[in-house]
Amino acid sequence: MRRTAVSGLLCATVALTAAACTAGTGNDPVAPDDEVLAKATNDALDLLARSPVRGYRAAPVASGHDRTDDEGREVSEQVAGRALFQIACSGHGRVTVTIPRQHVSRLVRCGDDAAGFRFRGDLTALVVGERESAGAYAWRILSAS
Repeated sequence: MRRTAVSGLLCATVALTAAACTAGTGNDPVAPDDEVLAKATNDALDLLARSPVRGYRAAPVASGHDRTDDEGREVSEQVAGRALFQIACSGHGRVTVTIPRQHVSRLVRCGDDAAGFRFRGDLTALVVGERESAGAYAWRILSAS
């Protein structure tokens, strides 16, 4: 299986960022250990790498990842023309993706195929995890070919 250059880069940064991602806030009941988080992130990246991208460039214009128990992250990007926002989750639980401009709110369950959201121009998406979830999600934005 081939990974995109950015997916490979994200995989390489997992080991460097895993400690920062698992730093407790004092409110976390149990933070996942670095190895479990790194595996979940790599698994989420694998789900993205296996996702169909017909009609879109293979190299993402933006990408990222975070823990599934995160309180929420905003993904905001401007892309000329048509684009695709994809997100996949690995581990246990789910995340909710809300795109207010499109009046869309959708659950993404960990282990399922990547969810895709087409957009044109501007994207603002809010990704909110659940406190009970344990794992990671990865996202990317692909521009049209």
